[in-house]
Amino acid sequence: MRPGTISDVLCCRAFITAICTAVWLHGAAAERLDRGVVGVRRADGANYISWRLLAEDPPTVTFRVYGAAESRDDGTMLAELRDKCDFSDPTPGNRQYYRVVPVTNGSVLNSVGAVRIDQSTPGYVRIRLEGNYRAQKIGLADLDGDGRLDFIVKQPDFNTDPYQQPAYWKKSEDTYKIEAYRHDGTFMWRYDMGWAIEEGIWYSPIVAYDLDGDGKAEVFCKGGTNYWLYTAAGKLIGHTNLGDLSPKAVYWLQGSTKAYVVGQRIFVWPNREIGRIEGRVVCIADCIGDWREEIITALEGEIRIYTTTTPAVFRRVCLMQDRLYRNDVAVQTMGYFYPPQLGKPLR
Repeated sequence: MRPGTISDVLCCRAFITAICTAVWLHGAAAERLDRGVVGVRRADGANYISWRLLAEDPPTVTFRVYGAAESRDDGTMLAELRDKCDFSDPTPGNRQYYRVVPVTNGSVLNSVGAVRIDQSTPGYVRIRLEGNYRAQKIGLADLDGDGRLDFIVKQPDFNTDPYQQPAYWKKSEDTYKIEAYRHDGTFMWRYDMGWAIEEGIWYSPIVAYDLDGDGKAEVFCKGGTNYWLYTAAGKLIGHTNLGDLSPKAVYWLQGSTKAYVVGQRIFVWPNREIGRIEGRVVCIADCIGDWREEIITALEGEIRIYTTTTPAVFRRVCLMQDRLYRNDVAVQTMGYFYPPQLGKPLR
């Protein structure tokens, strides 16, 4: 291990965590989220739609769900729900477009959401990457201020770890790159960080977060001996010289007891398998749909966002509006994966 490695890593982690924490503690504007509607096909042929309950929603809010065969059609109202934020359409026929309309006291709120079901991807949403490589880390942040969480991809998936002995360090095979994709998979930008920074997971931390409270996230990353701050559009705005087999818990079913992921299988305690995924887990977060979490995996040339299709029995506010939870999601891109934690018990 080279001199200074451990101190650099610890300093980096403490500094970036302090930035994210300071944003919350000093009363920065809350992150604006849209309805986060997601729709996927279930294995039984049903169409499953899920959406966010927001902290600012009045207690009396209900949700009208409309389905249509064409995007230009208003569609037919299929349900009005007041106790949960998901809906299964068991016999969709040619319906593939769905709208979720929040209503309170007869008035429609302005946070309407819509989604199209992709029949080719049962149980997940696919984001195609710009090449046949695998993501190492995935960050979630709103880069363009539309209330939808976008994807920051760190690639390639190469690692060297100074904590593992003996002599685990190895020369970087390539330069690492940071890429940005909109929530719908549209490619935004890529930065090649060059040979001044190694590819190891602890040498190259990044954080995507709205640090200045303007509604658009910044991307904070380490490059060589410096830490660089980019705007959501990829413009450099500053730098400072500062000198998979373990189980992963996930809110997946109806209640507050988590399921867990081992390898490519999802279990409930103690060992009942309830689902399978493909790829390596790089992020777990409540990034779309109702309060249950998504499992984001990396495969060659794509990332997948797996979302539960288990019907809920009640509704809860989006977990990303919990301060501690949002902070934990922001720092998932700094090192090895740790599940985000809530600031208060989930009841």
